[in-house]
Amino acid sequence: MRTLIIAVILAAVAGLGVALLDSGTGPGPGLSDPAAAKANGAAGRRAVSVRVLAAGTETFREAVEAVGSARARQSVEIVPLAAGRVEEILFEAGDHVEAGQVLVRLDDRQQRASLAEARASLTEAKSAYERTKSLIEKKVATQSALDQAEATLARSEAALERAQSNLEDRSVRAPFAGVVGLRQIEVGSWIDTDRTIATLDDLDTIEVEFAVPEIFLPRVAAGQEVVARSSAFPGRSFIGEITAIDSRVSPESRAFTVRASIPNEHHVLRAGMFLGIDLVLGERHSVAVPEETLLTSGSETFLYLLEGAEAEKRTVTLGQRRDGMVEVVDGLAPGATVISSGLQTLTNGAPVRVLEGGGEDMPTASSGGGAG
Repeated sequence: MRTLIIAVILAAVAGLGVALLDSGTGPGPGLSDPAAAKANGAAGRRAVSVRVLAAGTETFREAVEAVGSARARQSVEIVPLAAGRVEEILFEAGDHVEAGQVLVRLDDRQQRASLAEARASLTEAKSAYERTKSLIEKKVATQSALDQAEATLARSEAALERAQSNLEDRSVRAPFAGVVGLRQIEVGSWIDTDRTIATLDDLDTIEVEFAVPEIFLPRVAAGQEVVARSSAFPGRSFIGEITAIDSRVSPESRAFTVRASIPNEHHVLRAGMFLGIDLVLGERHSVAVPEETLLTSGSETFLYLLEGAEAEKRTVTLGQRRDGMVEVVDGLAPGATVISSGLQTLTNGAPVRVLEGGGEDMPTASSGGGAG
């Protein structure tokens, strides 16, 4: 009886060992092979649906940021050359006028009368001079009489020029082509020579002055490109160039002043506007990815690449940001296939399934996107 019981127990132990070996829970070669374990684990995980794109290149500018105020290339306050009553106003605020164009006429009746009188006096002086000259030839008049007639003629000519000038001063003209500001006078009002009629700005070209730290002095030169921005025109840039550089560096700010000109064909920029300035020192072509493809964990910035049918975590070093694109200084090569959606559920080595329309030129095997 005891022999039978021992035989049954041994048979049960042997059967349990076989069962454990078949189920894989006992010791065996399956646990001693890490690659097989990883494959078994990946096979058991659900693939994450993702979209992908190819890492491209963008042009990034190395620039110094500054601020300044726009000013017209030429700007004056228009004042009359003579006092008088306003007879006629020939402009409206915002008009573009040409050089020499009449803007205001003052009452000129007295000046016209003086001009007519000066012309008559000149005619009389010319006649007197010719008569005296004729008498001299006949030896009837003296040289003194001729000299007096000649002096009278010269005075009459000068009086005529003065009368013509006084009449011209009754018309206020634009000294150069530009845009007229708000008028400060009314028809019928009396104005003196210190009264501002309006402002006149040449807005075809806008100038802006800004300060640049002295460390950049060797890299700044006339003709260099500047890019201006205004909050009045979001997303719009205005391209100009440096026209002058100050000969001194401020001992207080350790900066020097730069002046730039910006073409302003349609007069969208106005004098006095606050402008942000980028002084372009150089350009470079770098690998770039959309900002939404990047993730951070502490001080680490990374993205996921498509490697075969899995996601590979790749740590990257970033540079500049521009219009939603981020420069990748290190860690990514052009053309690498970057995963752009489903990022929050990804981990390194996670199986993925690329959705249709996930990107152009999608690889079907390893992209080989190594460090740039």
